[in-house]
Amino acid sequence: MFRKKSHAQVIGAELQEGLAHIGSAVGEASRATAEHLGPRYEAAAKSAQKTLEKDVAPASRPPWPR
Repeated sequence: MFRKKSHAQVIGAELQEGLAHIGSAVGEASRATAEHLGPRYEAAAKSAQKTLEKDVAPASRPPWPR
């Protein structure tokens, strides 16, 4: 009826379970990182955009009046 698993089968099953746990941990860590760093990234992007607009806009105008 029930067949005893070989040593290799047991090791393979344990390895698969361990990898599944690692995958879950990586997913949780990536969600936590995005939740923590997302607002900082958005604030930095807005600041960089404002700085770019401030610095590029005067350079795009001709130096002489028209």
